[in-house]
Amino acid sequence: TAAPPGKDPADWDTSRKEDIEYLSKEIWRNRAISDTYEPGSTLKAITAAIAFEENLTNESEMFNDAPFKESGWTISCSSRVGHGIESMQQAFYRSCNPIFAQLALRTGINRYYDYLRAFGFMDTTGIDLPGEGKGILHENPARIDLATVSYGESSTVTPLQLATSYCAIANGGNLVKPLIVKSLTDAAGNVTKEYPAETIRKVISETTANRVLELMEGVVLFGTGSGAYTEGYRVAGKTSTSTDDNGDHTISFGAIAPADNPEIVVLVVLSKPGDKRTSSSGAARTVGQIVNRTLEHLNVPRQFSEEDMTG
Repeated sequence: TAAPPGKDPADWDTSRKEDIEYLSKEIWRNRAISDTYEPGSTLKAITAAIAFEENLTNESEMFNDAPFKESGWTISCSSRVGHGIESMQQAFYRSCNPIFAQLALRTGINRYYDYLRAFGFMDTTGIDLPGEGKGILHENPARIDLATVSYGESSTVTPLQLATSYCAIANGGNLVKPLIVKSLTDAAGNVTKEYPAETIRKVISETTANRVLELMEGVVLFGTGSGAYTEGYRVAGKTSTSTDDNGDHTISFGAIAPADNPEIVVLVVLSKPGDKRTSSSGAARTVGQIVNRTLEHLNVPRQFSEEDMTG
């Protein structure tokens, strides 16, 4: 067997236990289901869903985005000084941390974490693949934990957990177990066995899911996710940039498309890019390309808007 990159071919021996373990952990590792990361602002879609479902806010409610202190820590927007007075809708488009921390605190610790559990963040998804991991959430959360998890920091998830939660938004509020195989066919192409989708639980109402989808589409049309805009397909999405204690970034973009009749969920995570100036727009552009090619492959018809036609 050829030596993997970075290994000396003269010393590589797949009969040795340590070399087999290296293959399993590094080369064959499915990072989408095994690795964890801070989801950052992609989790604001979940916070918004919780607040809507509990009737704690609406899109037009006005908030103050100024930095505020919680348990001795200062929570501020990425703009540092904040955007001032803005609507909840504007806060979602601009991805303002203080607003979502306020919404989570308004929800309360027990109620908020119950929703995180319902969305599947406390357990594995049960996908039929080896090595699935799960993120780390606070076992005994304090108010500061609640505030920071609202915008996806101080906790971790796997990419699959995040994508599965977005699927719940996409399909009207139902958390569905992810499957690898949809059906089996014989040599003639006839379906011999089907594997039906399994709904685990109802998490939010269809009305709430549609409201969050509309907010997410606004992120692409009017907010921080413009890089994911795709002509002929309505894309709903959310940007994210989280920073660890070493100053390294994890950049991601989660999307649902088409926004008006969802077919796919796409999540791109860029872990610790070498150029620290890299922004979430890079992940958004990548998602836009994936959405474009995937929906075209699935023969989903394009519906061009007037803006698409006029350029």
